[in-house]
Amino acid sequence: MIGHISTNEHEEEKQIQKYHNRLGKLPKRGSSDFFQMEIVEEFNSDPLPNRTDTRTADEMCSNHSDYHCIPPLRSFEAEFRVAPKHKISTCVVQKSMSTVMTAIFCFLFDENGFRRSGRKLLSEIKRTRFCEHRNEALSMRSLQWRVLVRNEDGWVHTMITRDPVDRFLSGFVDKCIRAHLPGAYCNGCKANMTCFLIREYERMVAEVRKDRFTRTFEDRHFFPQNWRCELFKHPHRVFIRYSSNATNSMLDDLFKVFRIRKVGNSTLEFLRHELNSGRTPHSTIQSYARHFLEERLRSSDFLMEYVVRMFYHDFRIFHYKLPDGFV
Repeated sequence: MIGHISTNEHEEEKQIQKYHNRLGKLPKRGSSDFFQMEIVEEFNSDPLPNRTDTRTADEMCSNHSDYHCIPPLRSFEAEFRVAPKHKISTCVVQKSMSTVMTAIFCFLFDENGFRRSGRKLLSEIKRTRFCEHRNEALSMRSLQWRVLVRNEDGWVHTMITRDPVDRFLSGFVDKCIRAHLPGAYCNGCKANMTCFLIREYERMVAEVRKDRFTRTFEDRHFFPQNWRCELFKHPHRVFIRYSSNATNSMLDDLFKVFRIRKVGNSTLEFLRHELNSGRTPHSTIQSYARHFLEERLRSSDFLMEYVVRMFYHDFRIFHYKLPDGFV
């Protein structure tokens, strides 16, 4: 049955119980021993079947009504951050630099206060963020009223996008392996990427069919990017591609927008220095788990088929290259 780790339920229960028994032996988040977690390999070593649909991605996803592929542009959730002084906003999406962009726009909103508080961009976290509720809104309508935007002439609205494969891997490693969350988080699959991927696809289909979103922890970190930011009715945004390397084109592209909106050189220099000073606590790019799981995912046409069916419209709308074998 799709969604289960094994057709043998008893064996699956034994495997999950074994995982729980070993949780106490796992290193805590941030430990250097994290990169050698044997459990990652243990839960992701089963043989994988071949893909079930050999058509190209465009052929697979041409019919929106059958939900074989997840349809585009649903009204899921939006989180906006704004710097009214510079007439610029961003919409943040989990696992697409959301924490850092929240910190950047907080700094642009209240530079003096941010500096006086001794805050650091890469140390900001959501639950203790400096600008909580001060420069934030959950819809474009609310944003427009809150900052008195009556005429959008001159305003620039941005959104950081991320390659769908990269975003999925980052989310899975950070939330399903490093965080050690209790209960039924990560679809009850714990460290098993195959189980999680299939069940997340099934959840997306179920949510679309009922046309009502419950917005769980997993939803916010894994549902399609094109469902966010009210793109279904406000599609005109400056899309900036995420990169794990802050020295490359992503930062240049972001700063081009800031310069257009008259952000001063001293502010840009501070931002660049801060962003090049390290990584956020959520970064997974250098971990052993990330490298192991990326190799397993990209080498399996079965797993990649699910990625394509889930995120086809992210690939197309944000102009990311489809995986090999699906073009």
